[in-house]
Amino acid sequence: MIILAGAQTPLGSTLLPFFRDRDQVASFDLFDADASDHGFIERLLDDVRPDVFINCHELADADECEFKREFAY
Repeated sequence: MIILAGAQTPLGSTLLPFFRDRDQVASFDLFDADASDHGFIERLLDDVRPDVFINCHELADADECEFKREFAY
């Protein structure tokens, strides 16, 4: 089982079909849940017990990345 966060980002939408052809995939995007919500991620990992968690969420606003460096990393 693979969990793919950021399924609608350019990278996520490219990877999703590749992984779906090979394994079970649970995917979500910011419209569904916030990958920076540590409580949500902990519950998700405890409930699903995936083999792999891939985070493709992106912070694409360069100005926001500059002023929120810790969050961007």
